Amino acid sequence: MRYTTMTTAIIIQARMGSTRLPGKMMMNVAGIPLNEYVISRVKQSQKVNTIILATGNGNENAILLQEAARQGIVGFAGSEDDVLDRYYQAALLANASIVVRITGDCPFIDPTIIDAVISLFENSNVDYISTNHPATFPDGYDVEVFSSDAMEKAWKEATIPSDREHVTPYIWRNDTLFTKINYAHNEDLSSLRVTIDEPEDLEFVNKILKLTPIKNHRLTDIISVIRAHPELTQINNEFERNEGYARSLAKDQEFSQVDDRKKWIRSTSLLARAKKLIPTASQTYSKSYNYFCEGASPAFLAKGKNGYVWDVDRNQFIDFVLGLGPITIGYANEEVNNAIINQLSNGISFSLPIELELKLAEKLIEIIPCAEMVKFVKNGSDATAAAVRLARAYTGKEVVLCSGYHGYQDWYIGSTENNKGVPVDVQKLVKKFEYNNIESVKKLFEDHQGDVAAVILEPCQAEGPNKGFLEKLKELTHQYGALLIFDEVVSGFRMALGGAQEVYAITPDLASFGKGIANGASLSIIAGRADIMKLIDHGVFISTTFGGEATCLAAALKTIEILERPNSFPHILSLGNKWINAIKQMIEEKGLREYVEVYGVSPHAGPTFKTVGPIHSHDLFTIYQQTLIENNILSVGVNNFCLTHTDEDIQKLIDAANKGLDLVAQAIKTGDPDSLIKGEKFRPIFGRRSS
Repeated sequence: MRYTTMTTAIIIQARMGSTRLPGKMMMNVAGIPLNEYVISRVKQSQKVNTIILATGNGNENAILLQEAARQGIVGFAGSEDDVLDRYYQAALLANASIVVRITGDCPFIDPTIIDAVISLFENSNVDYISTNHPATFPDGYDVEVFSSDAMEKAWKEATIPSDREHVTPYIWRNDTLFTKINYAHNEDLSSLRVTIDEPEDLEFVNKILKLTPIKNHRLTDIISVIRAHPELTQINNEFERNEGYARSLAKDQEFSQVDDRKKWIRSTSLLARAKKLIPTASQTYSKSYNYFCEGASPAFLAKGKNGYVWDVDRNQFIDFVLGLGPITIGYANEEVNNAIINQLSNGISFSLPIELELKLAEKLIEIIPCAEMVKFVKNGSDATAAAVRLARAYTGKEVVLCSGYHGYQDWYIGSTENNKGVPVDVQKLVKKFEYNNIESVKKLFEDHQGDVAAVILEPCQAEGPNKGFLEKLKELTHQYGALLIFDEVVSGFRMALGGAQEVYAITPDLASFGKGIANGASLSIIAGRADIMKLIDHGVFISTTFGGEATCLAAALKTIEILERPNSFPHILSLGNKWINAIKQMIEEKGLREYVEVYGVSPHAGPTFKTVGPIHSHDLFTIYQQTLIENNILSVGVNNFCLTHTDEDIQKLIDAANKGLDLVAQAIKTGDPDSLIKGEKFRPIFGRRSS
């Protein structure tokens, strides 16, 4: 159930797995389960719109959700231990602007006190009000009221266990971040205990209720009974108030002493949820937990600025992944953002083409050597698939020769080990050749005489093309009546505006571009000869609803404008060269050439690891990557560099890589890499890392 209006929501926190009194929520209070009793008390409040029972996602809590439904309130199951996240998600469900926190072990909770605290909150310009700071009500009459904005800030920023488990400490501890006041009783009754955490508490509560003549009792009624029978307080007066919170503080001390890893509390919680909802817990394989040392690495990011990102646990990293390549300028670049915002005010998608499509097309034809016409799609897979379709239509042939990674569409992915769901006949139409080996291409042409429609490759792989390779490849391709396609999804707008074809002065018939064209906005293009591209008007169907999505076009134009400035590419290339020279030197000095080599060229380069004997490449990379993460570097080995990275950032990368390679050398020497691995091992979807 999701609500459409803003609301004040009481969220009752309850679970069956209590440490001190397991199953207490279904234990009898005045002849009915405690859970039912508390709900019946809370339902008497006159100031709330919605009541939610928020429990943990363990199977044992299903009975509480059933009871919530029976009582006519909303049940929500969230994180077992990260109760702050549980509250946050429950509040989102209710679209709550004001959140009232009640714990399910307080059978005497007084609805008139709940309403009084809510009224005070509504008439006070503060973030948080409670009955607890300082406590003047008995333990068991606790009411906390806070804004959803305050809770969201705590949810984003709180990291230590006590803040996550007890929901509000981050708010009431931080005077500089939040405003708060206390709702106090006119008499200090804080020494009395009427909550249920221990067997003695349950005994005490039931004896009090037997002596209470009023069913809908209030605080004054309970105090009257206690004062008439003071001996009853001896039943449970040995227990301290907020013992659970005190234990959490002890956990905080243990937590703070763990200095050999980052704190991944929220990442861990979000990952557990994501695994249940999203295959691979990510929209992209290479961004998933499988690629980032699960347990010793962040799993979710919260924001980015320039060359830096912050994870959901507020750890900051220098990011050399850059979204797998799209970030060419830097995260949240003000100029690009403003271009998007300005277009946003005019609309995003339209019913006819807009002028921006023409402006961007003109600019791309100006800067890309092969571009006589262009077509916009949304991602690299779209662009490569479109180029292959055009080549097959133009030549009347079906076989495609490829080298590199070309996306998830059937035509290519069928040639890989991840080919489930691709018809066998489709798989047979793609043949792979070895980059920089012209003879391997020639043999495939001879083996498939008259059937090859196109040769498609990433034009810059490893350390780039050997002298004459691309020239010979173009000549051979045309000799056999096929088209040459450059997959410049990675190299375009990163090596140069015009991509590898500009750098190497080889013009293909068609090319696909993506990733870096719009600094993170979703856009890719097919560019090529006009006689081929015009087939789109004559039966080659390439059409997407969002190809002309306006904010991405605005972002692309501004990104290109920035990259055209004189010092942009020289700066990016100088950072990459500094990195390549340093990593090669470290590999050499540490005697690791047998196990590590450098892949790529200046704007897209880094170490790749090799399996030698019993030492697996994935183990070595895991050790290397986790060391970088411990030193606040985010990397998948082969790094990307952006305009807002600095020489200092590169030096930090070099220093962290030096430490990582030292541990790699140690693992090789001892033959025991597992002893150095702190999380799960790197688990790529392909043999070589690809995106």
